[in-house]
Amino acid sequence: LLAFSEEVAFAKPISDGGSIVFYSNTVNLTPHYGAQIDNTSINLLSSEGDTLLHVSICRVENAIVFNSNPSGKGWGQEERIPLQGVFERTDATITIHLHRETWVILADGTPIKAYNQRIQKPATGASYRGNDKDALVFADPLLITV
Repeated sequence: LLAFSEEVAFAKPISDGGSIVFYSNTVNLTPHYGAQIDNTSINLLSSEGDTLLHVSICRVENAIVFNSNPSGKGWGQEERIPLQGVFERTDATITIHLHRETWVILADGTPIKAYNQRIQKPATGASYRGNDKDALVFADPLLITV
């Protein structure tokens, strides 16, 4: 399980050919205007503190934002897709598969993004973040399968 504001370490790093699945039994796509920034994110982390892949659901902006953050160096350029139409069920599954040097992200089994691996390190853990614990997109905690 991956609780909000927590990090978990994987028993085995995710490298080429590996996958991780996040499951939520609820989805809340109603924009939350009370937070300074309305986002809920899932992050894949390296053992050196890098954010290898940041997947952020921004309801007010109707966007899913993808990015990376090398430890101590700052965020890279955001890549965005529209949020509308991505999650249409009352539960959600996000699958992230590393294929060669590309993170392939699926929502409920449908590919939504191929994101070039900007930081060439294996994923050794994950975190679950957001700006308002009471207005998360997904359940707390998430079920995680590596």
